[in-house]
Amino acid sequence: MQRPVRGKAVARYVAGVDVRGEVIMQSEAPDIEAEPGASNRTRTRLPVMPSPGRRALRSLLLALCASSIASSAFAQPLPVPATYPILQATMTTHAIDRRVVTSSDGTRYQIFRAVPQDAPPTEGYPVLTLLDGNAVFDQLTPQMLERVPGLVLVGIGTETEERFDTRRRSLDYTPPLSADGPVPDPERPGGEVGGADRFLARLTGELRETAEAGLPVDPARRTLWGHSYGGLFALYTLLTRPDAFSRFAAISPSVDWGGGVLGRIEAEAPQEEGRRLRLLLAYGDSERRRGIGPDGKPVAAPKGPHPEGMRSKAAFAERLRRRAGLEVDERVLKGLGHGETLPASLPLALDLAAR
Repeated sequence: MQRPVRGKAVARYVAGVDVRGEVIMQSEAPDIEAEPGASNRTRTRLPVMPSPGRRALRSLLLALCASSIASSAFAQPLPVPATYPILQATMTTHAIDRRVVTSSDGTRYQIFRAVPQDAPPTEGYPVLTLLDGNAVFDQLTPQMLERVPGLVLVGIGTETEERFDTRRRSLDYTPPLSADGPVPDPERPGGEVGGADRFLARLTGELRETAEAGLPVDPARRTLWGHSYGGLFALYTLLTRPDAFSRFAAISPSVDWGGGVLGRIEAEAPQEEGRRLRLLLAYGDSERRRGIGPDGKPVAAPKGPHPEGMRSKAAFAERLRRRAGLEVDERVLKGLGHGETLPASLPLALDLAAR
């Protein structure tokens, strides 16, 4: 019997990349409504409890979620307006558009696209899908796009005027904690967490259909990028829908969220012996949780290397590199804190997706 090919691992330090936010977007295409697409099932095997036990399970999971969110204060960014200066920039390699779409369940998203001006290769364009699309397209620069003239970029964002929609990403990017569906968000009254399975179905269904409409795309060269909660979602997708993308970039992923639910998902995920998947897992060596000041508002985290902040990510990378059919490229971004790894990772993700 042929032995499975174990994933290769490359660990290295790279210098922090100085990325000054310029952005990408020229809204020439009219707003359109997304066409409903087929729903996609995940491979996560969540326990289905007998009806009398479901309420108790829900309470327990909520408690786990609350403790985990409290211990990962850097998972949600502070409010920053998105100004998109790249809308005014001169583009030499890509045409930029953005549009608002409504999914079949009534959820509204904003889709950003950077489409190459060059003709596609015979197999079609490679595509890089970027979560937190507002934030990413607020920090991309024309110079970044010039290094990948043949790559399509798709940013999945929301209608917010800020870089991040914290309530939406808390729901969409966090793995299910209950077979009953999302549970209340203990950090945001009225919000929910645990909707990653539903968002993944939308992302690979109707949102993908809308974003790729009219483009010749190479389905074997799709890459998914996410930061923080988005990095958590990228790993969740890798483990539950490895067929949805061939390459993944998980940046500063919140691997401890939900009491370690991602670890349990990894333990149950089947080995992908027949696939050749690539993962970029990058994080800063100075990631620390924000503190809370006397007025109850978040205060900046102290600077400097913080080995404790790297430990759980490094341990999860070690678990993943033992998986068949997965090549893990682990990068430690020297001198960078949690928020700084987002723009610093973009050139790395562009290079991964354009290979």
